[in-house]
Amino acid sequence: MEPERSCLAVLTVCASFGKEMKECVLFVGREQPLWQQFRSYVLKDTSRWAAEFATTGREALAKIRRSEFAAVVADFQLPDGRGLEILDEVLRCRPDSFRLVLSSLSDLDATVQCLGKGHHHLATPCELAKLLQALNRADAEEAWRPGHTVQKLLADMRRVPSPPTVYFQIVAEIESEEVSVHKIGKIIAQDPATTAKVLQLANSALFGLRSEVCEPGEAVTYIGLEATKSLVLMAHSFSAFDQIRLAGFSGRVFGASHAELGGCLLDLWGLPTAIVEAVALHHTPGLLPPRGFSPLTAVHVANVLAGRARQHDPPTMPADLDRQYLKSIGLEHRLAEWQSACAVGHS
Repeated sequence: MEPERSCLAVLTVCASFGKEMKECVLFVGREQPLWQQFRSYVLKDTSRWAAEFATTGREALAKIRRSEFAAVVADFQLPDGRGLEILDEVLRCRPDSFRLVLSSLSDLDATVQCLGKGHHHLATPCELAKLLQALNRADAEEAWRPGHTVQKLLADMRRVPSPPTVYFQIVAEIESEEVSVHKIGKIIAQDPATTAKVLQLANSALFGLRSEVCEPGEAVTYIGLEATKSLVLMAHSFSAFDQIRLAGFSGRVFGASHAELGGCLLDLWGLPTAIVEAVALHHTPGLLPPRGFSPLTAVHVANVLAGRARQHDPPTMPADLDRQYLKSIGLEHRLAEWQSACAVGHS
């Protein structure tokens, strides 16, 4: 190596010491203003991000297989038409990477196909502020975000079966002359699979809502009847698996608890944060900073007390109830009342 180049290399390495390593984001798709804005942003000393770019699916796949990325931002419409393949490959070989999908609101089919493959959806054209907000979302989820094992398991989990009766009821209501969004919402609420899909789409960044949607009827109002129908059809296509029964199913087998798997899956679907936390941390609520009564509080207490009541255990306070967590949110004094109510409900 020439002396000048060798000296420059040493200076570059030395300058990097003392600086926090930046996390790299891979952008996949055609050149657009968002790419240019991010290039300018990462040059700032305060930025935690670095960036790489790939204009085609082939180029992106080569980069993904060769390097690790904190996040992958993929445009669904690629010049060589490999948007879904990119998402599948990231799920397969880089399950820890945060996946963001860019798609147009006018392309409903593309949006539906991407559901369950990306952690977050962004509508094009996208502003830099929205992209940064999505990239920083992972930090807020650190208390319950599962590790590599769970992420790898969920790479093969995309959809939950839906009963045919609910499917036909929804389609019939959608196609009726006096269609009612309120009625459709009530029908959807009967089925967890369809409810999850509808809430997933409504809460995605595609709609730019300022607050989270938790009711199926409200979700239908935002996403529209055609999008709802597409989601119902997609969920129903897997209803044949309802008849399959697994013997000896256990999280020792998979190396992850049902709380970890369920929370990660609901996060992948884009459900409200409060719901994800209630599922992921219902055995370990103390991992979150004290915030007062929340869905997590209700699920944690109900899960423990109802389980003990079903087993007809003695009326002592169960050891697996996190009393320190309840004390931290000022609700420990309600335990006796809740335990009594639970006992009456099971008598």
